[in-house]
Amino acid sequence: MPQHISGSPALIIVSETMTVEEEQDWLVYCVIAKNPGLSPDDLAQYTGLDLALTRMALSRLEHALLVTRSDGAYRVASVGESILRCRLRYDKELPLVFDDGVIRMRKEGEE
Repeated sequence: MPQHISGSPALIIVSETMTVEEEQDWLVYCVIAKNPGLSPDDLAQYTGLDLALTRMALSRLEHALLVTRSDGAYRVASVGESILRCRLRYDKELPLVFDDGVIRMRKEGEE
C-alpha cells in the first residue's frame, strides 16, 4: 500500500439521489482519480468498502469504460480512450477490436 494516499473519502460529497452502488462507484472512482495505480486490496482498505463490494464497483466502472486495469492496478481512462473503447465495442463494422488490452484487426466473421 502506498505510504500516502491523497484525498479523503469523508470529503467526497454524493448526491441524495444516488443509489448505494452509484455511491460506491463514485467513491472508488474518486480515489482512483487521485491515486492511479492502486490494487483492489488497496482501494478496499482506503475506501472502507468490503473487498467484494470494491471489486463489484471496479467491474461496473470498467464496463462503463471509465477505468482501466493493467497488472492488477487501476487508473482512470482518458476521454479519448473511453471514446475509442466505446467505438470498438459497439461499431461492428469497424475492422478493429479491443482484445485483452490490445487493439487488433477483427477476424472475418468475428463480432
